[in-house]
Amino acid sequence: MASQTSMKKNYKLDWSSGLPDEILEKIFKILPSPIDRTTIRSICESWRSIVPSVRFPPLLMLPFDPHNDTLLFYSLCDKSRITLHLPEAHNKVICGSSHGFLALVDETGVVSLLNPFTKFQINLPPVDEKIASTSIYKVINQDGHWIKYDFDGAPSPLTKFELTEVFFKEIILLSPPKYDGDNFVAVGVFGCSDQIAFCKKGEPTWTLLDTMLSCNIRSIACYQDKIFVMDYVGEMSMKIWLL
Repeated sequence: MASQTSMKKNYKLDWSSGLPDEILEKIFKILPSPIDRTTIRSICESWRSIVPSVRFPPLLMLPFDPHNDTLLFYSLCDKSRITLHLPEAHNKVICGSSHGFLALVDETGVVSLLNPFTKFQINLPPVDEKIASTSIYKVINQDGHWIKYDFDGAPSPLTKFELTEVFFKEIILLSPPKYDGDNFVAVGVFGCSDQIAFCKKGEPTWTLLDTMLSCNIRSIACYQDKIFVMDYVGEMSMKIWLL
């Protein structure tokens, strides 16, 4: 009896290799939610190779409070709401979404990508003095905290609600990152600037690019590894970058 009890305590089920492929496929087919199907694919590489990729219906993200760690999405197909508990986004500001990833930045200037359904994260280069120099404000870093000087010269700590105004207004991806984070390019638009920035996987800093536009950039779009930008007076940059 003692030996049987010991065997039970030492026995651990390896879910990644303990389920036959045909059973895993049957489980996948009866799951009604794309979130549940995505969760199965994120378990391990072997499950991901068996379970087909999931196409989410169009989702709209409702307004997000950085003091909260709950995200709400609205499904345009079945007119339902999806609630996600996402502590990874707590005290961070969302500055873009692209290819299923949210771009996040916090008050210290840490920038990251987060898939809200699989929780897969990728760190991007942080905000540095080069990025801060694109702002219309004087912004300096003091002991890991950013200080903004108003036009009258008064300093104040940069709050999370000012991040998209001073630093990145929007970050998008040219292509979706893989699970290991390879082969992606992120492009950022600043709060008030005619420049943009890009970084490739593994690069420690952002690279600035001059758009040759006469006004601050309003919107950006990517198509077939090319970047198109438009300023606030409706002018388009005629230059196309191949990254």
